[in-house]
Amino acid sequence: MRAASKFEFILKIRGFNSLASCVLLAILSAQAQNTSAAKRTVVCASVPEIKAALLDARPGDRILVSPGTYISPDPDLFKLPDLTVAAWFNGSADGTSSDPIVFASQDSANPAVLSGGAVNRGYAFYLTGDHWMVRNLVFTKAAKGVMLDNANDAHLYGLEVHNIGHEGIHLRDGSSRCVIEKAKVHHTGRETAVWGEAIYIGSDRNKWTTMNKDCNFNRVINSEFGPNVTAEHVDIKEGTLGTLVEHCIFRGTGLGAGPADGFVDAKGNDAIVRNNIGYREGNTNIKNAFQVHKQVEGWGENNTFSHNTLYMDDTAAWVLDAPVGGAVVAFNTRIPEGNLYTGKYTRTDLPQVGDYITWDPWGINVKGDTVYWSGHIWKANFYSIGVMPGSEGDGLKAWEDLGAYGPPLRIRNHPGKTSSHRIENISIPLYRLDGRRINPVLQPEREFTAPLFRW
Repeated sequence: MRAASKFEFILKIRGFNSLASCVLLAILSAQAQNTSAAKRTVVCASVPEIKAALLDARPGDRILVSPGTYISPDPDLFKLPDLTVAAWFNGSADGTSSDPIVFASQDSANPAVLSGGAVNRGYAFYLTGDHWMVRNLVFTKAAKGVMLDNANDAHLYGLEVHNIGHEGIHLRDGSSRCVIEKAKVHHTGRETAVWGEAIYIGSDRNKWTTMNKDCNFNRVINSEFGPNVTAEHVDIKEGTLGTLVEHCIFRGTGLGAGPADGFVDAKGNDAIVRNNIGYREGNTNIKNAFQVHKQVEGWGENNTFSHNTLYMDDTAAWVLDAPVGGAVVAFNTRIPEGNLYTGKYTRTDLPQVGDYITWDPWGINVKGDTVYWSGHIWKANFYSIGVMPGSEGDGLKAWEDLGAYGPPLRIRNHPGKTSSHRIENISIPLYRLDGRRINPVLQPEREFTAPLFRW
């Protein structure tokens, strides 16, 4: 019972004699003290102390591990419906939203290292309880790094996971609303490279009879993956909803075991992958930065990839490969310029009919000429989505003469045409420094130094 209940209880006992009131208040004070005492801080400096504290964990506990390396000599065994797993360290108690269980390094600047016995056996840390905060720990030398089964509302912060036989961090069996933040995962797949994902969300469809597929609304943010993550950096499985991958760094060295050929593979629905930076690092195994797959009908839909920056080395590798399913793409930057998107996608950064657009034209460089803008738009090129201007039978007027009007430009449709038309190219009067006018056709997504802005 919370301490504030003293006041509430006094109101209820008004009219009782003073002795009864004192007795009741004494009882209530003792309960409040017991509640306060339940929020313990336990400092551990040995493997037995760590395991005992995890086993006895209660809501509000802070289990702190002193600096050092802790090698577990024997794993604990857990019987699951279709297999028996070994865990070198594990937590199973439930915290609460107001009193999570904290498992952390005592000194975040000198994080404790928790090690298993071999890269071909067990989970470095196995969590099956809700409302945990696992912070600033290093997990290493196990078949799998950090595994969550039916563990909801966990916050994994500042973890380093490396030298792992299979995947680094796996949210599985219904684990939802978890946050992976400021993680560093590298050197995975040491035993089986094809299973060496950095982050694995959900379960393969073949596991749905024994694992709850609904690992929903998990977030992977501000984290760094690689080098030597042998499979995808983030594998979002079919059956999952609403995964967010944001402000992460992908380093491509070592990726490419089996079918893995990209940083993020989205097979669930409604994932958002945005504001990330990827470096291919000369790895020709990487054929695309992001990809969408449809493993089960109804999945692999409505995944969004936006505002990512990809350093892809050459022009061949794609930013997104979406042969099936559905994807939305916008404002991704590819360095150097080259292949952007292929497959089934909707691009929302090109202006659509009915939009107003404007841009910052200063500093445009056209074929080596430094030019400036007169302030007027010259022409706009419309085409029907999927039909380029001039294609036989498209029936579209190639250019719309806009006259001497500056931005914002209202995109208008051609008479009698549907709203599927959009602007692909814009031509504006430009002048070289010597005053000679040139009228190049500019592709906004390639040649403007600043992107088109939609109003």
